Amino acid sequence: MAVIQMNLELWHTLTQGATPVVVAYCGSDCKYCRRIERAYEMLAQQVQAGLLVAKIDVDAEPTLTLQEEIEALPTLVVYQNGNAIGSAVAPECKDDILGFLRETLGDTFTLQ
Repeated sequence: MAVIQMNLELWHTLTQGATPVVVAYCGSDCKYCRRIERAYEMLAQQVQAGLLVAKIDVDAEPTLTLQEEIEALPTLVVYQNGNAIGSAVAPECKDDILGFLRETLGDTFTLQ
């Protein structure tokens, strides 16, 4: 599955569901965001059903960025049933992202 490019409306829809969704809050001019972009895309291709992988451009959705209190980029947040259940600020590599997801989702997180 590819990374889902989110807008505010899609964010509201997907984060309310029972299926967990990991959202990467990134900026178009953020060099750290670009650094993890490939690893994040590879992750989206490898996750099993049961996790959605999404990305939101903080420059395009500044109100959401403020609402969710995103202070550093990139920030990953896992949502489920309308609640943020975990977050990671500035992961540096795929292993950091995987560790965060395993810690947050436990046994429900698997890769192909």
